[in-house]
Amino acid sequence: MTDKKITQLDVATSASATDLLVMVTDNATTPVTQSITVSDFMTGLPTNIVTTGSTLTLSNDSGRIYMGAASDVCIYRTNATTISVSNTFRLAGSALVLYGNGATIYMGTAADVNLYRSNATLLATDNRFSASATFVGGDTAGIASTLGLTNTFNESLSTGSGVLKMAGATSRTQSGWLKIYNGTSARYIPYFTTITG
Repeated sequence: MTDKKITQLDVATSASATDLLVMVTDNATTPVTQSITVSDFMTGLPTNIVTTGSTLTLSNDSGRIYMGAASDVCIYRTNATTISVSNTFRLAGSALVLYGNGATIYMGTAADVNLYRSNATLLATDNRFSASATFVGGDTAGIASTLGLTNTFNESLSTGSGVLKMAGATSRTQSGWLKIYNGTSARYIPYFTTITG
């Protein structure tokens, strides 16, 4: 058989346990070219890593995937339903999709704050929500047992007058004004600290 470089050999698309692989031993001292069967080669690999087609499986419950030059970031299995990241998780693409109508994002060391899909049009949390400002960009149908805000205003004024009544018999003066926005224009709603009595 004519000698050939490895790059000149025919390419195999599958292998059996008794097929031979070429390997170089003692590469740092006295390199020696030897052969090893596919079966023996696979025996030397970690037994908890299984590849089947396009699937890579870490069959050990404590298996971890480490990344970075210092191996300082890892993904691992916490339990039968949870995958964890040892450090901050950042999404580089344009979308993060949680499949499943019951998908929930939990936050905090006690996982006591959450964010989830309530229905096809409602994002919900079982906790309080805090923000420096909240902007509403539409006027959708209301939802039972909730308080909704819209961006709908009607500022057409005529000569008719209306009456604002308190919940009690005592006349009251508003305590201040609640600032809202109609687009970029500020508007103010009067509010009262007491409406009874």
